[in-house]
Amino acid sequence: MAIEWTSPEGEKFSFTFNLSSDYAASNVKQVDGKIHITTSIPSDGTLSSPSEESAPKKGKVEEEVGYAKGYIIKRNYPNFHRDGDAVSNELHEFTFELYDKRGNKCKIPGSELASIPPSKGDMFLLDIVEIDKKYKGMDLGINFVHELLKNVSKTVGVCVMNPTISTKTSCRYRPSWSDLNTGTDKRDTYEMNRTFTVKLRKQFYRMGFRPVKDDSPTLVNKWFLSLNDYKTKIDVKETWLSKEDVQDIEMALTPRVYIKSEKDEALLSLIESMAELDNLKKDQINRLISDGASLTGINALHIAVACRRNDDVISYLIVEHNMPIDGRDENDNTPLHVAVAMENVSATAELLTRGASKSAVNKDGQTPMQVLKDQEKRLRAFGNMMGIGMSNISSESERIKLLLRM
Repeated sequence: MAIEWTSPEGEKFSFTFNLSSDYAASNVKQVDGKIHITTSIPSDGTLSSPSEESAPKKGKVEEEVGYAKGYIIKRNYPNFHRDGDAVSNELHEFTFELYDKRGNKCKIPGSELASIPPSKGDMFLLDIVEIDKKYKGMDLGINFVHELLKNVSKTVGVCVMNPTISTKTSCRYRPSWSDLNTGTDKRDTYEMNRTFTVKLRKQFYRMGFRPVKDDSPTLVNKWFLSLNDYKTKIDVKETWLSKEDVQDIEMALTPRVYIKSEKDEALLSLIESMAELDNLKKDQINRLISDGASLTGINALHIAVACRRNDDVISYLIVEHNMPIDGRDENDNTPLHVAVAMENVSATAELLTRGASKSAVNKDGQTPMQVLKDQEKRLRAFGNMMGIGMSNISSESERIKLLLRM
């Protein structure tokens, strides 16, 4: 069935949808939708675009300008997690992170998502939406999604999605590899993607979509919408916010990450390969920093410790370049966490002498001592599994324990 929609600019579009059982899991149905723009051919047969030269000389021409793909999975069903995993990584990620193994109870305390019970209907993952922006992509996008939700609302209770990116050429989320590697500079591309993501999220915010939890680095990218209004209201669009309403609303995003430049990569390579520190190496480091490389950005102190550079390198980075002794990497590890994990005794001693914190915890809630003990536990378990004795873990490990206890 084709659903017609006319844009504010007078362009005529048709939306078509298809629902089919997924071959990998009977509990899942695949949803496909397409958008066509309909162009009338004048009676004189003139065409507005060279690409339409082969079109008929009268009537209408339809051009595909967008598509959508998603999955409907039954909630309160024994194979909720297993079927999600069998169908796609994206579906498994949503089923596993948001609900228990039956898809019955929401795992996220305090989220409004928990107020939508299985009795309201299945879960619909809107996996991909892509629309050519030359046709007012974002406005067309939410109207397309609206019609799609109307189409599935009889059996669906909640729609979930990950509105992560909108490229220059299309309104799209769940980026492909090429989406993340466009542009002349990685940093520019990264910032461009964040800017487009904000614009995209504001559009879905207008419809009523909200983040599952806006203060969680992992859940801030998972959005949901209750389809109750689609079951009870005649015109859901009446509840939409205007563009002006959302203009000043701050959209939640994942924390910024540091994007390495070519100079950063060169600095990283230099530190990784540096057997000893001399004046030549110092000059090379200073030159790269002058050209824009960042010691903090590449976690140079963590790298020096991990690569077992000598204590002169560690001291040089701390004293000459003021690198923070308890600086954090992407997993909240300090250099001392890394030194302990690598069983780097000399680096551990150097860091502790300079005041490194023994009580700092990483994302796993572990102090350096807990990292060491956990590592020993895993080594013993591995040894038992392989049938080899691991009673003498290592002399380095024992020496590091003594240092941490001092």
